[in-house]
Amino acid sequence: MSTQPEGRYHKFEVRRVDGRDQPGGDREGAEYMVLDLTHCPFARAAGLLYADKMAVEYPKAAAEFRAMIEGLPPFPLKPHQQRVVEEKAELDERIAKLDTFTRTSTFGRLDERERTCLLEQANVMMRYAKILGTRIANFNA
Repeated sequence: MSTQPEGRYHKFEVRRVDGRDQPGGDREGAEYMVLDLTHCPFARAAGLLYADKMAVEYPKAAAEFRAMIEGLPPFPLKPHQQRVVEEKAELDERIAKLDTFTRTSTFGRLDERERTCLLEQANVMMRYAKILGTRIANFNA
């Protein structure tokens, strides 16, 4: 549970370095918002949406902004996410071993029903690995 107050609250003082937000400037009284792109997934999503919205008028700035956000390191994984990554790695290793086995003469000497079951098992394992991969890809989306 977070100890931060709920809702919007004052925690940053933002000023333009060019002074345009000072009295008499063309941006006097402007409100600014700070987004923590390093720790907040919502901020990254908001930043990417902002880049999309500004792309028509400011394509170069939008591309630079998007590249900056996309170039940030992924967020640290939560424990349950780390377990999914480890499970996928173990599953990929098992799939590789089964694939290697299916190319051996030992596999060829197995009963046809057993070979069919092992090939079906490999297909299910690959589908499962794909699902885990999709979940992992969505961790920082």
